[in-house]
Amino acid sequence: MTSVAPHPIIDLVDVVCSRIEGLAPEAKDYEAEGDPWGVCAFLIEPSADAYHVTVAKLIGRELRTDEIGIPAEAKIGALATEFVTAFAEEQGDLEPTQAIQIEFERDRRRVIVRYRSPNRWGSPRSGWAAYTMAEHPEIAGPLDERWNIASEEERQAQQMMRDQTDSYASLREQIEDSQMFLDEVRARVVPASDQAEVERYRHQNGDEAVTEWIDHAAFIAEGGFLELHARLFELQYTRGDDLPTLVRRLEEWHRDTMRAFRLFEHRAGTTEFATPTHHREYFAIKTCVDLIFVATVLGRADIAREILDHPAISHLPYRQFDSLAVAHGVPQDSDLHADRSNVWHEDPRSRLWLKVAASTPGRRQAAFTKFVRSWREELAKKRWRQTWNWEGAMLAVLFDLDDSEVRDTAGYPADLVDCARSQGVPALAPGVRLPGPWKKPTPPKVLEPARTRDPLTSHTEGDELPLADFATLLTPVDGDPVPATDLDALLDAAVETGTIHLVDSSAIDRTELGEMLQLTCRIAGLPSPGRIPAQIPKSTPKALTKFDTWLESVGVRLLQVDVDSGDHFIAPVLAADHAAIAGRTCAGVRLISADQIR
Repeated sequence: MTSVAPHPIIDLVDVVCSRIEGLAPEAKDYEAEGDPWGVCAFLIEPSADAYHVTVAKLIGRELRTDEIGIPAEAKIGALATEFVTAFAEEQGDLEPTQAIQIEFERDRRRVIVRYRSPNRWGSPRSGWAAYTMAEHPEIAGPLDERWNIASEEERQAQQMMRDQTDSYASLREQIEDSQMFLDEVRARVVPASDQAEVERYRHQNGDEAVTEWIDHAAFIAEGGFLELHARLFELQYTRGDDLPTLVRRLEEWHRDTMRAFRLFEHRAGTTEFATPTHHREYFAIKTCVDLIFVATVLGRADIAREILDHPAISHLPYRQFDSLAVAHGVPQDSDLHADRSNVWHEDPRSRLWLKVAASTPGRRQAAFTKFVRSWREELAKKRWRQTWNWEGAMLAVLFDLDDSEVRDTAGYPADLVDCARSQGVPALAPGVRLPGPWKKPTPPKVLEPARTRDPLTSHTEGDELPLADFATLLTPVDGDPVPATDLDALLDAAVETGTIHLVDSSAIDRTELGEMLQLTCRIAGLPSPGRIPAQIPKSTPKALTKFDTWLESVGVRLLQVDVDSGDHFIAPVLAADHAAIAGRTCAGVRLISADQIR
């Protein structure tokens, strides 16, 4: 799209802003916030003798609007007409324009223009365009001056950024906020991972208090602690930080990862702490993939190898770690040829990367070029947010690929590839192929557990189901009895052992939920269908009803513990037990069928 000459925007900004700034303070009430031009929008509508301007001021969650009238002779009429006419022509719309809306986002250094005009049937037609300061430097100076961000220091910082379409002011704020949050979380995580601190705490408070303290720190660590490091590295790279600074960030990221691992080990009682049923831990561990990518291209293969050599990673049923371990020559304790495709999900990024890594040498260059060029578009389809293609950089380094055609592709960190090559990061031997995505075998009609569960031998009468009976129902078929001191403890233990699955009420991933229910059935000693239903409703209650029908075909039903929660505690049980239990209460909480979920 050919850009409209942006000067009418500047004139409109100047006239409208001057008019608003000239209002009495009690009428505009903007000084209280101290920054009248952070994010605001003007809706300019023509009338017989004036242009009426509605000013919407956004600060955080607060929205303030004022209406002012600007006489047509105050020049705004001609300016609006000039700009909107040109804009409408560009859009192929020659009808008279009724209104124009201009949004200013100072921190993102962006102007968005929208207009409304009638089509030939009389209904509104809309169009819009966005103008960034990087794309249109001719409007940067006047608007920076209006927005008071025209300092030479910030102008130079903007020029140093690796992504010129981003805003330095906005990026600086994001980095400061992320660093502050990371420091707050680290202050709660690091002491509990330090053995000397733990012993001091034990001496003062006792063994039980130490266990609670470390478990709580582990809970915090898996709740985004490592993701914050990944985010900060990405932000600092975007800002244009030099390579030594990025290496220091990488080393800090690595140290905190190992601290988090120590907490996870203590909580689980084993170095092989990662389990497919523990979702928060799952996401924390997956951030290590980016850590390995970045460490490799920055010439710190020692960091990548230490992560891959950790028992929690080497035993982990996650295909991308398998591939990265082969690339770094780190032996895996797991069987690379065993089918682990139904255990831990590969995210969209990993499947795309694995396909290129496993391609034949003759097709690898073309696959890499296509991967880098389509990377951002493919991630957008899955709503995956990531600014920089670290995995593409690692592919170029690992296989010594020609990246000359993609170096200017948005998101490709070409200078990291240069860094790796200048430091002599070795490429793999020409004929090496890394393990690719799992090719799932055709599933059987029914997945039978190694040991089947029998129905409960006796059911007590009445509406109340004894807690002990419910605990027996939720005990793994080959596991220790689930403790039944109270219902909350029982549910926590069942979720941990995998006989109950906690379903998010806001979103359902069909494949993930189906595979988790298959796993839960296997742990509980129940059969499950081999194929996951192809069509699942978006509504969580309707989706669970569909899965209930799916399981019913093999003699299993879904039972929900109807606690007062936004999420759903779902347990597959034998149809005979479901018939005897559904509708009763346990510890005052109803046990209901999936078709009763609302």
